[in-house]
Amino acid sequence: MTSLPSHRPAKTGPGLGGILTHAQFFPRRANATAVVYSPTRVRDELRMTPSLSIIVPAYNEGPRLGKSLRAIVDYLNGYAPEAELIVVDDGSTDHTASAAREELTNSQNLRTSVISYRSNLGKGRAVRLGLLASRGDIALFTDADLSTPSTETPKVVEPISRGECDLAFGSRALDRSLIGVHQPWRREQGGRVFNLAVRLATGLPFWDTQCGFKAFRMNVCRPLIEGATIDRFGFDVELLYLAYRAGLQLKEIPVRWNHAEGSKINFASDSLKMLSEVGRIRQQARRGVYDRAIKGVHDTGAR
Repeated sequence: MTSLPSHRPAKTGPGLGGILTHAQFFPRRANATAVVYSPTRVRDELRMTPSLSIIVPAYNEGPRLGKSLRAIVDYLNGYAPEAELIVVDDGSTDHTASAAREELTNSQNLRTSVISYRSNLGKGRAVRLGLLASRGDIALFTDADLSTPSTETPKVVEPISRGECDLAFGSRALDRSLIGVHQPWRREQGGRVFNLAVRLATGLPFWDTQCGFKAFRMNVCRPLIEGATIDRFGFDVELLYLAYRAGLQLKEIPVRWNHAEGSKINFASDSLKMLSEVGRIRQQARRGVYDRAIKGVHDTGAR
């Protein structure tokens, strides 16, 4: 059963308004330019951007969720004080939901809610439920371990608010100097192989589909989120594939990232499941499963 506490109304005030070689797998773009995000400039620009929702999917994250939510709340209170923060407890067997509710009682102006249900439905389902429950013009989901820190939010929010793209997502591949703590070698190599398989199977021209830091312009992306079907770890690929097939503008952006212990992914079994899900995406595309969702993007007339 899903429990969705009512949102606390935000106080009035200024709104938000945000085995291959390394070089072969992750080529550096010769024309890439560094972007420096000044805290003052970010704060001023975010106040002029559309409203923002942050979604945090969580499964058995009780021990560290409080610290992560404090970091998100502290950041948003400084830069997007009327944003929305949604935690989706994906059938946890620990105190994830209660930890989230306790931490969010002191979130000041932020609108907050905790969605909780009994069965573990998968990260993909949790992310989609959070996105579809969001009320922001732009919605961003981020991992509960904050492997990409909240301070990277403007990198994916600003391009959408400026009209440069409809979906912006963090990448560990475009500038690996931004990685502080690397994954274990086997997992890192496995991720490279998986992304190569994704490129070959789907035609997506991106180098990192799995970084858990993605932002969506909701008025055009909502039909795609509603039409997606992958509930486990291949859901990122499906969402990017649908947006790409729909002709939306996608932007892969290098972000800071640190490996955090306690990952829910089993390297051996989950890698095979993820590859199987990529195959399922191809099969469903051939059968026309996604046609209605893609058509829905154009029917919105929002682009």
